[in-house]
Amino acid sequence: MDRDVVLNAKVIEAVWNEDGGIWNVKVEINNTVQEDWCHVLVNGSGFLNAWSWPSIAGLHDFAGHICHSADWRDDYDFSGKRVAIVGNGSSAVQIVPQLQPVATHLANYVRSPTWISAPFAEDLSKEPGANPCYTEEEKERFRKYPEELHAYRKSLAHAFNHFYEALIEGSPANLEARKRTKKMMEERLNGRPDLASKLIPDWSLGCRRLTPGNGYLEALTKDNAEVITGDIDKITPTGIQTANGDHREYDAIVCATGFDVSFKPRWLQVGRHGRVLADEWSEDAKSYFSLCVSGYPNHFLFNG
Repeated sequence: MDRDVVLNAKVIEAVWNEDGGIWNVKVEINNTVQEDWCHVLVNGSGFLNAWSWPSIAGLHDFAGHICHSADWRDDYDFSGKRVAIVGNGSSAVQIVPQLQPVATHLANYVRSPTWISAPFAEDLSKEPGANPCYTEEEKERFRKYPEELHAYRKSLAHAFNHFYEALIEGSPANLEARKRTKKMMEERLNGRPDLASKLIPDWSLGCRRLTPGNGYLEALTKDNAEVITGDIDKITPTGIQTANGDHREYDAIVCATGFDVSFKPRWLQVGRHGRVLADEWSEDAKSYFSLCVSGYPNHFLFNG
């Protein structure tokens, strides 16, 4: 792998050469553009690779520290700061419990509730609520007895796949899972109805991606934390103003606002007769078996 992998390299262009039957590729490495070519072009970059700022007026007028969860900066110390976290998806539920203990005040801006579920296959973990930590002895045994490792992997997959029943809306398993998850969320919120009304959905479990988040709900019950719902009107040089006119001042804002999840390539890709894939996929991605695209020879893709 070391022979063939080039790190810190960003593809910026791939153009099909009909006469040569090749792809001409431009790659940016260390701020210089290098040209390469290939007979076969494979896009395995997935689509969680283009993080997006929220569309909020005045976003970059903020005079304090502002960052996106997918472009984290380690050079800023949140200790003793007033911190706002925008969003409550899978990134925010991991960030909140880490920053709440060190911040003077933490506000989580939530547009809509989300189901905070138990971790998948939690029953198979030696530490409830956490990924299993394997001892050196266990690792050695897995190396020595690969059939045991295989059986263990199968048990994890089975536990995950078995949960499929709970995602069929209105099924007994779905109703029971919703009941248990709601109860768990209420317990983690210390039975506080003010937080439960803001954070527990009234729609079916599984309508949106489940969000396992150990410590997230507990962090929001602390005295230095609060949940703010409703739309953000604008960001000012000193803080955040919501649609109801309420303005709060912060030292730092973290935007845990996700990604551009379209299938459009992140570089200029030109196929036969000048066809541009980003234009053709501007509204909907069309392909053959999700593997290749008409008009783009010897170009293959996979997403995960």
